[in-house]
Amino acid sequence: MDPLIFIDTNIFLDFYRIRSSDVSIGFLDHIEKHQNKIITGSQIEMEYKKNRQKVILDSLKNYKPPDWGGLTPPAFLSDAQPTKIITKNRKEITSQQKKL
Repeated sequence: MDPLIFIDTNIFLDFYRIRSSDVSIGFLDHIEKHQNKIITGSQIEMEYKKNRQKVILDSLKNYKPPDWGGLTPPAFLSDAQPTKIITKNRKEITSQQKKL
């Protein structure tokens, strides 16, 4: 007899959270691969649907650009090539973060 797998609602919601947890997108492949062994029910589905949007919005609020003040170089390094690259990349990071 094959073992069955129970996945709590919070595990599904962890895919939308910003955390330093072990949950990764790679787990979705495992879930899909073993979907016939997963135990779930209408309560799990209801909790997931009820909380998904809130978790996504909370994650987006916490997804902030870095503190650029810590990357302000002293005046004698302002013309250095690494400083120019940092400035260019800062603009690109800010632009990409806004797109997300």
